Amino acid sequence: MKCPICGFEAKTFVGLQVHALRTHKLRECPVCGKPMKHMLTHLAKKAKTCKKHALVYALYSGTTKTKSPTMRKLYKEIVDHYIQQDAKNR
Repeated sequence: MKCPICGFEAKTFVGLQVHALRTHKLRECPVCGKPMKHMLTHLAKKAKTCKKHALVYALYSGTTKTKSPTMRKLYKEIVDHYIQQDAKNR
């Protein structure tokens, strides 16, 4: 699994999350380059229509406890995709 920001290779989705949270302190959106004060809000809004924003949102939100069923479903799809990708690579 590759980090969408720097290309770092992680073995698992959780490893990719840990890498992203420890390494990349987001002051601007890594997808569209816009400076944001509330990055997760921006990523969540854009994730509904953009897969790249959705991936970064999944990495940084780290939760399925969002109240939005749409965002929970999107997060689950992204995590499932990475789990399947990880299983194929073993």
